[in-house]
Amino acid sequence: MHSNISKLDASMLKCGINYLFSYVFCGSIDAEILQKSVTQAIKQVQRLQQKMVTNDKFLGHWQSFESDPSCFFIHTAEFQQIRDKYYKDMVNNSSQYAPMNFVLVLSPNSQKFMILQFGQHGYCDGAGATQIFNHILQLHNAYLDGNKSRQDKILKQLGDYHSPSPNQIYSLSNKANKNWLPLKPWQHIKNTVKLLSYKTKDAGPIATPFAQLPNMLSSEKQLSSTPLNGKFDFSHLLAVCQSQAPEVSPNNLACAVIAKAMYLANQQHNKIENPLISFRVIVDILNLGLRKKLLGNYIAYLPVTIDASKSLINMSKDISSHIFEAKMNQQDISMYKLLEFALGSGMAVKANDPVSFIVSHIGNYHLQANPDLLANAKLSDFAACANANPSDLIGAKLNNRPTICFNLNQQHELFIGMFHSLTKNNLKKLFFDCLGNQLTSIEESKKSIHKPTKIVS
Repeated sequence: MHSNISKLDASMLKCGINYLFSYVFCGSIDAEILQKSVTQAIKQVQRLQQKMVTNDKFLGHWQSFESDPSCFFIHTAEFQQIRDKYYKDMVNNSSQYAPMNFVLVLSPNSQKFMILQFGQHGYCDGAGATQIFNHILQLHNAYLDGNKSRQDKILKQLGDYHSPSPNQIYSLSNKANKNWLPLKPWQHIKNTVKLLSYKTKDAGPIATPFAQLPNMLSSEKQLSSTPLNGKFDFSHLLAVCQSQAPEVSPNNLACAVIAKAMYLANQQHNKIENPLISFRVIVDILNLGLRKKLLGNYIAYLPVTIDASKSLINMSKDISSHIFEAKMNQQDISMYKLLEFALGSGMAVKANDPVSFIVSHIGNYHLQANPDLLANAKLSDFAACANANPSDLIGAKLNNRPTICFNLNQQHELFIGMFHSLTKNNLKKLFFDCLGNQLTSIEESKKSIHKPTKIVS
């Protein structure tokens, strides 16, 4: 592990971004074996064994913990009560916790239990966190079976995680560094020109103006807001899309629904009729093979501008073609490098990014496709959300617009978690109302789509 952290890692710390994943299982769990699995697994991951420290210029380093923080907790309580507790704690008291934490919640009234996983985004992105979660479940099974060779293999896999710097992921010079992702210099130049010239044409973004941020940062009440979360029946719209545009992935259809809702919210909030809306999609720059080897923040923010006056199906087609082209040309890798350069050169946070929101799909593909992965239990629900508490003005500028995390479960329900710690909840509610209304307007007469349920702090 390198002595310095990446500037992307440092930016996540400045934004104070934390993630929380909620896994609900039907069945039984041995709490002692789960605790053993968590503690043994986390000890093997070198990146989680030291504290990240950063300064005002996105430069940072590793520092030893004064004492080893606990990373496993257990409660017997209603699930929502504990979710609410950690939604707040992961923001307001994050310094009291380990970089990655696990909470086992036993239900007093049912045969279900919940495992929460939460931590600081600076240490690893969502895909990396779900990889570790799955390792822990498999380690639990190996301890349960007494399979020593399987235990050793899993612990070795966790200990073998690398965290290469951005210059080692891709460098213009192939001589000095081992590059994990091949990208030719001329392709990077073409990508850079295209990315820098791509027009974000959002006429009325929902964002907190830079001038208002200092006053908002001084108000603790503004910084303690809880993410707004909702769950929607997505099955009808998904069926329509699969019949009319089978090439469109469910994730890109979800992006279209979110963009349309934000456009409608823009109309009401900013009174602007321009149908163009811009946003940034968080994409994974690693392939599946590298995901099994690397742990850190290996994501890129691809810009998308879309005409929200189009139908949801046509919007999703446009989003799909744009992201497909960007991935084929490896623009995501170039954007990853550009962000590191912008943060290091001081070019970042000079001007308000003219986009309405940032959107990220967070799922646990392996577990959701294999719900019986944990012995004696079956996954019944999964949800992911994030929250933030900027540490300073720079972090607030980087995080001055809504960030939306979404996930589709096996029952074709769309879970959306939205945070923006510097904006009042009325704007979040406006977005959710617009999203719920548009889904309701397209549902069949016999369908009933539930409105989102707000998680009350």
